[in-house]
Parts: sequence; C-alpha cells; structure tokens
Amino acid sequence: MKTRYMVYIGTILSALSLQSTTVSADETKENKNQSVQTSESAFTVQNQESNLKTDVNDKEGFARTSSTNYDGINSRNNNLNSENSAQNSANTNNRTIIYNQEVQTDNNQQIDTHNSTSSNKVSNTSSSNIINASSNNSEKIVSYSKSQNDADNKYFDQMLQSWKDVTVGDQFYNSNNNEMNQIATQQDKNVKDLWANMDKSSERKNLWNGAEELTTSAHITTDYRNLEALAIATSNPGSQYYNNTELIRDVVDGFEWLNINKYNQNIKAYGNWWDWEIGTPLFINNIVTVMKPYLTEKQIQNSMDAINFFVPDPDYFRGSIYPQWKAEATGANQVDISKVKIIQALIEKDEIGLKKAINAMEKVFPIVTSGEGFYPDGSFIQHENVGYNGSYGNVLMDGVSQLLGVLSNTPYNLSSDSMDSIDFWVDRGFSPFIYKGNLMDMVRGRAISRGTFQSKVAAADLIRSLTRVVDTYQNPEKAKFQSLIKYWLSFGNNYQDYLNQMTNYRDVALIENIMNDSSIEVRDYQDNELYNFKSMDKVLLKNKEHNYAVGITMSSNRIKRYESLNNENTHGWYTGDGMVFIYNDDANQFNDNYWATIDPQKLPGTTETTAPQKIGSGTTTSSKSFVGASKFGNIGALGNVGSVAMDFVNNDNNLTAHKSWFLMKNGVAALGSNIQNNSSYKAFTYIDNRKLNDSSNYKVYVNGGIIQTPLNKISELRNVYSIYLESSVPGESIGYKFITPQDINLGMVERKGAWSEINKAQSRNEYLRKYLEIYREHTSKNDTYNYVTYPNIDLNNFNRINIPSIVKNNDDVQALKFDNNVGVNVFNNTDEIVGDMSFSTPLSLTRINNGNQIILGLSDPSQNSKKESSFKLKDDGLKIMDKSQGIQAKLVDGYWNISLKENGHDGNTQILVLRK
Repeated sequence: MKTRYMVYIGTILSALSLQSTTVSADETKENKNQSVQTSESAFTVQNQESNLKTDVNDKEGFARTSSTNYDGINSRNNNLNSENSAQNSANTNNRTIIYNQEVQTDNNQQIDTHNSTSSNKVSNTSSSNIINASSNNSEKIVSYSKSQNDADNKYFDQMLQSWKDVTVGDQFYNSNNNEMNQIATQQDKNVKDLWANMDKSSERKNLWNGAEELTTSAHITTDYRNLEALAIATSNPGSQYYNNTELIRDVVDGFEWLNINKYNQNIKAYGNWWDWEIGTPLFINNIVTVMKPYLTEKQIQNSMDAINFFVPDPDYFRGSIYPQWKAEATGANQVDISKVKIIQALIEKDEIGLKKAINAMEKVFPIVTSGEGFYPDGSFIQHENVGYNGSYGNVLMDGVSQLLGVLSNTPYNLSSDSMDSIDFWVDRGFSPFIYKGNLMDMVRGRAISRGTFQSKVAAADLIRSLTRVVDTYQNPEKAKFQSLIKYWLSFGNNYQDYLNQMTNYRDVALIENIMNDSSIEVRDYQDNELYNFKSMDKVLLKNKEHNYAVGITMSSNRIKRYESLNNENTHGWYTGDGMVFIYNDDANQFNDNYWATIDPQKLPGTTETTAPQKIGSGTTTSSKSFVGASKFGNIGALGNVGSVAMDFVNNDNNLTAHKSWFLMKNGVAALGSNIQNNSSYKAFTYIDNRKLNDSSNYKVYVNGGIIQTPLNKISELRNVYSIYLESSVPGESIGYKFITPQDINLGMVERKGAWSEINKAQSRNEYLRKYLEIYREHTSKNDTYNYVTYPNIDLNNFNRINIPSIVKNNDDVQALKFDNNVGVNVFNNTDEIVGDMSFSTPLSLTRINNGNQIILGLSDPSQNSKKESSFKLKDDGLKIMDKSQGIQAKLVDGYWNISLKENGHDGNTQILVLRK
C-alpha cells in the first residue's frame, strides 16, 4: 500500500539545533448476541402521528451492535515555506528535522501528499479528495466497462459468500478454538429461547409475542432480527442447530409469513423510517444470504421487491413514511442504505443496482471543509455541528469495514480516492482517540449515556472494524496498524474482553492472527502526539514520557455544547464547556459506570453555576467564537506544547469566563480570568472530580501532609498550594499544584446513580461510586483561578517539580511561562506587554525559545479571516529562517510586525522561525 497523506518537508525548521529526529508517516499511524451494527440517524424527525421526536440510533435497543502532526489529509494553510527551507538547509550545518504540517503553495494549489519518493520533494498535483460540502455530492464517482445485468457474473457468488462470512463466518470456524466454541454456545442459548418462544400457530399476529408492544414499527425489525438469529444457527457449524431441518422449516415459514403480513409493497409504512429502510432490509438480506438454498425464487423475489418499494434509491432516505421527509443520505445512514442495496444487488445478481449502490456510498468518502463528514484535521461532524468520531463515525466505519471484505479483489472495489480516505480515517479520524483500549468519550456524543456501551466496549467495537480494514492493507502499512491494534489490546484484560465481545468467527480469526503472530511487535506509533481538532473544538495530547493523555472538549458558535436526543444523554449539559479528560493507567476511570454516577454539574475543568438544569436543556451552540489553540506537535525534544483558549459563556447566559490550558512536557496548566457571575447561584471551577477504584487504596496529601477525608464531607481548605492523590496502584496517582495559593473545597463523596437517569432506555439498576471532588468557589467579580495537573507522577517527583510562572492572568490576556516556552492567549483588543512582545488583537500564540532561535506558533481561534491577528516582537538581530504560508513578518523600526494572512485564519497553527 502506498504511503498516504504525508508530505515530507525535509528542510523544514532546518535551522533548529536539535538532535536528529525524523517523524514520518511510516513511523506514526454490547453486546454478545448482536450481529448487525446499524446507523445512527443524521436527522431527528417529527412523528406526525405520535408527535414524538424519534431518531434511528439504538431504536428499541438494536441499532448499536456494533505520527504525524499534520492537520489534514491534504494540506491547505499550515506549512512552512519549502523554498525558504531549502535555501536555509543549503546554508546551515544544523541537523534536519522533518516537520509535517499542512501544505499550501502561494497560488493556493493543494499539494499531493501521496509523494513517497523523496522526503524533500512534494508534488504539485491537486487532490480531488478534499471537497466543499456545498458542492454537488451526487456526482457519480465510479464507472465500469463491464456489461450490465450480467447474471452469470462470476464475482456475484464470490461476493455473496464474502457477505456470509461477515454474517456467519462459517468458513472460519475451528472446532478446536475455545473462543469460537464459546460464541456458538452463547448463540445457541439465545436460539433455544427464541425458537421455543416463536409463535408457529396459524392465528399468530407476530412471530414473537410481546414484540407488538414495542414502539411503532420496531416490532417488525425485532421479528426479522430474531429470525436472522435462527437462520444463522442453521448455517453455523459450531451450533447444535447446524442443518437442523425442523428449524430450517420454521425459519422459511416465518420468513414468508413476515413478507405476507408485515413487510411488502402493499403495506403503508408507519412509525420510524429506519425500520423500513435500514433495520428490516438488513436482516432480510442476511436471512436470504444464509437461507438461499432453502428459499424459493418467489420467496426471495417477493422480499427483494419489498425492499425496492421502501428503499427505491440508494442515494436517498427517510421517504418511506412521508415523501416530504425524503432527503439525500449522508454519513453512516448512507453507508447503511448502500449496504442494503449492495447485498440486495448481489442476491439478485443485478450489476446495474450494484454499481448504483456503490456510487452512492462513494459520497461519504471525500474529505470535507464544511458541513458533515470527515475534515482535514481528522474531525468527524454529524448532526450539523457535533463531533462524533466515536459514535456515528464508529458506525460508519463498521459498515465500511463489512463491505470492504466483500468488494475487495473484485472489479467493483472502491475507487482509489475512497480507499485513500479510509486510510486517512484510520490514521487521523479514529486511531488517535483510542487510548490503552478505551475510546475517548469526548468524541462519543450522546453514546456516553449507554450503560451497555461504555468506552471500553465502544473501543472494542471500533477496533473490530479497524482490524477488518487493516486486513485489506499491504505491508508496511498493514504491519504498522496491526502493531497498533496489538498494543491497544495488550493492557490488562483488554484482549480477553475483546474476544468476549465478538460474535463472528471471522472477527475472532482476524484478531487471533494478529495477537498470536510473534513477528508483529507491540507498538503505539501515536503515543507522543498533540492534535488540534479545530473543526470540532477539541484538543488531544498523548504524552509518552510521562504515560498519560489529556483531552479537552469545548464548544463555540460553530460547535454545539452537547447533544441529547431520544431521551439520551439528558444530563450532558456541561460536557462541552471545557471538560478535561485525564487518562493515566487508571483504565476504568471513564468506564465502570462513570456517567451513571458522576455529578453532571461538577465535571473536571468546567466553570459553572449551581443552577438546576432541565432535562436535555442547552443543546445549542455558544455565542462565542474565540475557541481553539496554537500548538507544536511532535517535532522532537521541543514539541508537544501548546496554548488552548476558550471564551466561555454558560447556557444560561449569566456566567462568563476566559479559560486557558497550557500543554506542557509534564502536565497541564489551567488559568481562568474575567469570571463574571451574574446569576443568583454560586459559581465554581471544578479542578477535578476523580472516580476512585474500589480495588485501590488512596491517600490524600494537602500542602505536603496527609489529611483525613471523611466520606461525604467537604472540607474548606485555605491557602492551598498542592494536592496529591496517591493510589496504591502504580500509574494511577495524580497531583495538583496551585501557582498562587488558593482556597479550595475538597472531599471524598459517594455518588449513587442509574443509567436510566441519563438515558430512559437504559437499566434502572443503581450503582455506588466514590469520587474525590476538588473545586474553587468564585465569590468576587473578575475572579481568577490557576492550577497545574500532573496526571501520572509519584510523590517524590511531585514534591520536587518546578511549577510554571504566570505572566498575565487578567481580563484580556492569559500568559504562562513554562520551561523555555511561553504561551499567550489574547481574548480582547488590548495593549499588553509580555516580555519582548506586545499584543493588541485577539490570538493564540505558543513560543519556543531554543538558544539563538525563536519558534512562534500563531493561530486565530475565532477562525475569522475578517479579523486581525497580530503582535510585535522586539528585534535582537533576528532573521527569518522559515515560515508558513499563512503568516507574514516585517521588520519596522526595531520590531517584527507579525500577523496572519487571510488564509491563515482557519484555526490551524502558522509557524515562524527566527534566528540570530
């Protein structure tokens, strides 16, 4: 497989006196009985009969079964000038560092990042794989020269067998494999109950009594899903029902009954469109795939005709209930609609239908610059303005991974551009968000409210999809990603838990081939990275040296605070208000019923009032645009530092604050200023709300001494300069320093909660968990806060560590000096001096001082090209060595006037390198 999405700028930052460092693309990259993963709707529709809002996701519980620091697949505004770099490289003896950033030429042509022949050469070929979402997405991409409606096409039987491998996996069954036998045993238990409870009488109203009590149309999909489970058993060589003639007879009889009574072109659709267009058709196709030898041609054709009636066109969806709802399908819905039509075409040996369905699916692959889809920085947007890599993106990837195995090595394979996009999704859209076998909750949207689908289960779901995709790769890419998958599953019980989650023999075989192959090393090539997902207001840091990760999730006038639909995630009020996720070796921190028990009004990193919130309130964007970051990624010893800014206003519009996070080499510093509470409620900043494991013993140190923490008692502590939570388990301890001593509230509390409190479809079982709450009250106008979090540090090192120093923390500017770096976030037009720099306009700046070099990373968090982002730097005999295309610098009267060009206001970091 060719190396994709990588531009080697071999001469970039060549003036840096660094140890030789190379960062290249080759170095950097529930449920047991549920068999089909289906999509989450990109729309909420109003049921005109019941006046209830409905969404397809998890409809009645079965919709979910399922390094490089370049800011994009193909670059635009964020790279250093390669001509200057080349000249500088020729004039210096310093070692070269390969710095990977977005690339754009002066004439605004996009650079083809597929060039892998030389680290110092880039192609000027424009990529067709980045599109603007406003362009005509309906344009067909795939064309074939094969004859149409070739019923004898030899590939159809091959592809349908491949789909059977996805559905049953019978060709991969190994009777000596314990994991496969456990799958068979578990499935047989389910089949036994289903078969026994199946209504086989001639007077039946449903195949399974009780299904009719489900909401609206869900009982139809439920009946087909249950019938699919019985059908699979008859083709499962590990099942006691394998080739059972009596069961085969009942499946065939039930299949015909459902077509006559529940799903045919003479029935008017009602309830949820998803049941008619995705849920039921998927199960019909699977049943036919498995039971084809036992079904008559008429039985098959009648069901295919029904699918054609409700899903006539793979480009559109939602038209089955009311024609006025019909819309062009997008994202995961498009993949599922295409899946329905692709498998139907294979069953009918309809080449025209197959090509049309594949063409429709090709629409989801181009990288977008607006609207929904994958963005060049790896963000995935669904529902107009919600970051959803770990939920809708997860479902999307599952569908694609299933179909890749069907279409690969046939004349109907996806286009090379689409395959390039899939590679990019894997590398930049999914892999970064898996940490030690957990899928980060900050990209899972309302899925965090599903008790049966917590972050570890969600990660296994995604890893399964990635494993399928990677199996289609060629080396060295295949080996690289297999090493990464092996790394994810190497922690604790991750691998066994993963196997326990599998329901298909093929998936078991694929993962065992990786885990049992000693030639595949255990390696995480993304373990030391800093990502600014500016298209969805999220920042992610992975710190290899200190073994932790930090996620910051924000919102703006571009990105919604959170999403709540279908009575899901009803308490997600503050999850987009600057919540900070700290990951160390405590793999259960955001598992083990975290969201069912955490106080939703005390989320780590947030500044909030104590005002009560209504169920599902605040699912809107903010009025503020200044949200983003400037950062340096993995560029060797100097990298992985950055400045994150959030101009915050709460949903009630009565609390505002300027919030900054400065990402350092060993921790995260947080500054808050201009905190204005205009409500009648108290306001607090929640430094942390750490869930405590029952299997660990803890000690709490305040200002160096152990304190007692009586359960459910909050202590008001004065002049606190340090807090340390020591765990008996190595790698789980965490420390907090206060740059200036502050009054802090601290307590160990018990929280009881049930998943049904935040998701009505979930369990009412109550769970009890302990938390360490640390927070600061804001009682004065224009109040401030400051603290530094050290996520994985032992007590001795914590006591000796040098803390950063605050340069500014006022109403306009927040600036921090740490190591040889300075981070500056300017929120307002102002006149402020920070060292040898003067600031007058809003911007975010990260500065690295490296001997006689100054490396500046400048961005516009507001992403507004109409605004000015500029500052001045006092000259000290400096010369420009390198710069991005989106930044300019002029020496005027002893000062460097540094500003962003119009094309530099996209939220990416623009680089300027100066040297004496």
